[in-house]
Amino acid sequence: MADEVEQSWRELEAAVEAFRRIARKAVDVARSPGSTRAQYDDARVQTTFALASIGSRLKQVLHLALGDEGPGSPDAPPPATPSKTR
Repeated sequence: MADEVEQSWRELEAAVEAFRRIARKAVDVARSPGSTRAQYDDARVQTTFALASIGSRLKQVLHLALGDEGPGSPDAPPPATPSKTR
């Protein structure tokens, strides 16, 4: 289990680095006077996908770190509902 968490953490770090590179490129495209709107839109979309990848990897790491008893697990108790009494 610890190995899975470490591997997943490394994948998260790689996703963060990829996002940094892609975001830097998007900023460079936005700053370039010769960039077209299509180039800008493409860079923005690629940055959004890279950010989504970070979220996905983070969710995976947290799930592995929490184990089978973590939130979202079939064995986890349902979330508490607020009381309707005043």
